[in-house]
Amino acid sequence: AIGTAAIAAVLPFVEACLPSSRKWTVPSAMAAAIGMYVTPNWTLPRVAGGLANYAWKRWDPEGAERYMIVVASGFVLGEGLTSIANAGLKSAGVSWVWCGGCPVGFCSGCP
Repeated sequence: AIGTAAIAAVLPFVEACLPSSRKWTVPSAMAAAIGMYVTPNWTLPRVAGGLANYAWKRWDPEGAERYMIVVASGFVLGEGLTSIANAGLKSAGVSWVWCGGCPVGFCSGCP
């Protein structure tokens, strides 16, 4: 963790030394910091969404420009509705049916 923090601390200086045409090649230090503190169940869907956005923009730039916000909003809404359903099931005393292959003790609430 200390090595990653040191690399993230140096990235802004590296970015400042590069010409503007190459600044995009330097990864975001903020993204590295967030990734160190946020659990994978929050980080991985955002990585998947970013990769899907990148692929969609390369495959169909006009469609991505027109529909990406709508699709992303739908995913956020779906996640919210699923969370409400999950909270209702949890308060009704329904136990876990499937933990998605989490290792023992990795996910909260899984056996």
